Amino acid sequence: MRRSCRDRVVANSLAMAEERNEREYGATAPSGGIWASPQQGEARRSAAQCPVCLDGGPNNVLVEFDASVACAGTIGPLPGYVCVVARRHVVEPFDLPEPERSQFWSECMLVGRALNVLYQPAKINYEIHGNTMPHLHMHIHPRFAGDPYVGGTITHRASFQRTPEDLALIEDAIRREQDVRSH
Repeated sequence: MRRSCRDRVVANSLAMAEERNEREYGATAPSGGIWASPQQGEARRSAAQCPVCLDGGPNNVLVEFDASVACAGTIGPLPGYVCVVARRHVVEPFDLPEPERSQFWSECMLVGRALNVLYQPAKINYEIHGNTMPHLHMHIHPRFAGDPYVGGTITHRASFQRTPEDLALIEDAIRREQDVRSH
């Protein structure tokens, strides 16, 4: 019997996840990462088991907003990469109460616009997954012609070293956009 395209994609994705889990967590890791076991998945949904919450918040914070923080470290998958992390522990965006939900989206778009002004990319990608980190966060990737991920998804197979000056430029761009919005 011939498998559908979807079945092939699912089988391939599961095989890749199993390989990654074995590489990153050892042979005992369940297939499907943190959501493979209902018990493990449910436990990770709580702030008491969330790595972000257990660490007292995200690392590499550049700018603090009302509903989120913008983070960027010295290594990123693309030069302008920023991660916007919700202050409140939720897994899904719809779990945020209003007006906090709208504020989170607005803050993500503010960061996107700031990166657009700073880098003038061909496109900006916005990604929310939660497959490995069960705390709401949005990856914001300015994309460029010829970047390592052209024609595909961002897999972190490449990384870019960013200097403190590079990070200061990102922070300044976000703060300038924040000032524009507040006037």
